[in-house]
Amino acid sequence: MKIKYSKSDQKSITYIFNTLIISILCINIIFGQKDIYKQYEPILNKGALPGDFTIPSSEKYQKDVKTITKTKGKEERDAKEKFYLENNFGVDEMLRSGKILYNEPLTKYLYEIADVLLKDKPALRKQLRIYLLRSPSVNAFATASGIVFINMGLLARVDNEAQLAFILAHEFTHIERKHSLDLFIETKKINKNVSRYELLKRNDYNEIYISQCRFSKDLESEADAYGLETFLKTEYDIAAIDGSFDVLRYAELPFAELPFERSILESEHLKIPQSYVLEKVNPIKGHDETEDDSQSTHPNLSKRRTALSKKMLGKQTKGDKKFIVSQERFELLQQTIRFEMPQLLLHNQLQQEAIYHAYLLLQDFPNNLYLKKSIAKALYALTKYGNNERFVMEPDSIEGQSQQVYQLLYKLSNKELNVVALRYLWQLKKDNPKDTEIADITNDVFNEFVNNHDDEWLKLSKKPLSEVLLLRNTEELERKKTKSEEDEPAKKSDDKPKKISRKNKKILKDAAPLDTITSNWSRFAFVDWLEKDTAFVHTYDRLKAEKVARDSFYAENWEDFLRDQKSEEKKGVRLGVPKVVFVNPFYLNLDARDENNSTQYIKTEDGQNRFKGMLKENAKLAGLDAKILDVHDLQSSDVETFNDIMLLNEWVVEQQSADDLLLLGSQQARINKIAEKYHTDYFSWTGVVSLHEKKSTFKTALLLLAGIGYFPILPYSIYKTIKPEYNMLFFNTLYDVKTGRLKTIKYDYMKKNDTRGILNSQLYDACLQIKSN
Repeated sequence: MKIKYSKSDQKSITYIFNTLIISILCINIIFGQKDIYKQYEPILNKGALPGDFTIPSSEKYQKDVKTITKTKGKEERDAKEKFYLENNFGVDEMLRSGKILYNEPLTKYLYEIADVLLKDKPALRKQLRIYLLRSPSVNAFATASGIVFINMGLLARVDNEAQLAFILAHEFTHIERKHSLDLFIETKKINKNVSRYELLKRNDYNEIYISQCRFSKDLESEADAYGLETFLKTEYDIAAIDGSFDVLRYAELPFAELPFERSILESEHLKIPQSYVLEKVNPIKGHDETEDDSQSTHPNLSKRRTALSKKMLGKQTKGDKKFIVSQERFELLQQTIRFEMPQLLLHNQLQQEAIYHAYLLLQDFPNNLYLKKSIAKALYALTKYGNNERFVMEPDSIEGQSQQVYQLLYKLSNKELNVVALRYLWQLKKDNPKDTEIADITNDVFNEFVNNHDDEWLKLSKKPLSEVLLLRNTEELERKKTKSEEDEPAKKSDDKPKKISRKNKKILKDAAPLDTITSNWSRFAFVDWLEKDTAFVHTYDRLKAEKVARDSFYAENWEDFLRDQKSEEKKGVRLGVPKVVFVNPFYLNLDARDENNSTQYIKTEDGQNRFKGMLKENAKLAGLDAKILDVHDLQSSDVETFNDIMLLNEWVVEQQSADDLLLLGSQQARINKIAEKYHTDYFSWTGVVSLHEKKSTFKTALLLLAGIGYFPILPYSIYKTIKPEYNMLFFNTLYDVKTGRLKTIKYDYMKKNDTRGILNSQLYDACLQIKSN
């Protein structure tokens, strides 16, 4: 018999079924959470690329221009048109930079919070898009096109869903009330006619900026007020609003506060002295809530709290819930983001912060390899920086327990840091012998020790500190006893004291002062490996032999090396590289005649396509097997290529920050896989910057006067006067992405326009230098 259900029954059954499924998922999350992070790797984008990434900027711009009403005045229409131009190209540059994560499982939860907040505003909800920004800073911002960017650092810091909901409600107000457009138009007015504002007493840049900030603060206050109205219509706890301001106040702090134990970097034989540890860390104060905000785009936190407190008097939300969508999913999202933080901090050269964040997570996940590798990568980078006398941040300005990490790493000498890093990494390598990334970093840290502190190798102790101290105490007692016996006869007679025996002289010599032994604590770091770990000793022998051979080679061939360098400067290089991947070929058109907007967006987009086509043609002519990865060419299904571009761009930014240190990337294992995927280790970043200069009035007048004064050169003077002036920069760099070695193929600056002929010449020469032997 077939049972028929009413519509209400069907809804009830569907609700029960969905609740059951969600409950099962939550149980899996709760009990399986630690397994989720056991083999953790930084997350990548998943699913189809959204239209925001694939639709050309010019197409978006033209669509927005059509919405401008013709009833507005010409000045405002022009301002809006300019805003849409800058907004679309600027936002798209952000989207395609590789800093964005649209990973659907994570953002889906954020969209469901938006559903709760905007249930009465379906049009705004339909317009909305949310993306995660791969940044450790605590921030969120909205664009006029309906996009909200949320920094991962913010998600790592909020305490609950309700706090996050208020922050989102604030950003949604910016979109709904078109604040970014209003600010743009108002700024144009301020710049054009500053006398309209009572604030301004004279035409001064600082006062203009303050006036712009005042208008921006008004919009921020409005976003708080209207965001509050949206928030009050939900069942979220109203007390969460004040908590969201606390998140902003303590934005510079890690997500938790625990004492840092240096034992995480120590071993049985490597003990860091207590003197390297602060007796007391700086108290946590956070941002000054009452700071001067006259030159800030946001009101200070005290003003924001006070204003909202007044508006909340006598008002209540429909409930007091800290979670409406799901507490379990919030915790899962936040834990995932917190696992992302060490990698983000490493990418931003915040190694001390990366160590502390990884340390915090290790309290709950003590055997997690990803977290241990994060600490290893931070120690590795700091060792490279230290041995090359790079700046290491002083600990004085740091608040809270993370100051201990800064203090410890600041106190360590370059040699001691190298030893600590080598000890940590070699042990990690022993525990994970199949991890090639650990092996590569360990080899590089060992190489740093050999190249910079090789004289310490022979000083390394094969006996533990306790044994050395015991021997030292025994020798000291023997020395005192011997000295007493030899001094005694001298007191009883006038005879000359006897000479100290050869044996006792040796005892005196070997009895090193106690402070000398304990101050050189790092020489005991490898006691257990120098005798028993043959791989450790053999690695030193190999690297030492390589260093000797390398030094000998350069000593014998130094003049040839200098001669080759001069030849390369004149004739270019001949690398003999058969295949290259070009990453995001770059083109930028600037016009210095336009003081307000020197970037020519439409010309830049057209020039980008033209430059890319010419690159393909010239690579083919030079016989170079070239692959081009360009984010502008991607279709919705090209998420894997988008991730490749993102990782490669992150890698090259790290290389540029490290300068010439040959620093392996923070995600080097993934970069190596990309190299294998495209069957080449060589990746190139190339591009053109074209500048249309503003003509010098003095120079123009001088040419005309010269032509009038001497008639035969008048045609030439007129030609030079009306001829546009251009500058062009062409660059082409080639990286071996597995080693970090850089070769600058071309870096040419010319006072010429980027004509097709000049670009073809530059591109062909660059491709030929890469391909030729």
